[in-house]
Amino acid sequence: MGTLQLLLCIVLLVLAVFLVIVVLMQSGKTDKLSGTITGASSDSFYGKSKGRTADAILSKLTAIAAILFALIVIAVYIVQTHSTTTAETESADPAAVTETADAADTSVDDLAETGDTVAENNEAAE
Repeated sequence: MGTLQLLLCIVLLVLAVFLVIVVLMQSGKTDKLSGTITGASSDSFYGKSKGRTADAILSKLTAIAAILFALIVIAVYIVQTHSTTTAETESADPAAVTETADAADTSVDDLAETGDTVAENNEAAE
């Protein structure tokens, strides 16, 4: 695992935890309706706008964190795909391919010799 991939994974985990926390800190949309029914509302203007601005900030943070999360997931995928492709290219060494082909030729020759020996033994047995 490369350094860039490790760094992106750590940032992705931190961002995921941040995203969960920001979402959980938001008040639900039904909170205003239940507060109206039970009579739990603030009478001052500042109390009402304070709640709205905190929800607005948390909403913007959620959107930004979600977009960053998606972009980093795509970046991790690209880096991982690139590193896998590079590793496959490096492992396809021409010398290793030649050695493998030579080994395959040798095993075919051995099989042919074994086949000849079996045929000779069958003829001798008859």
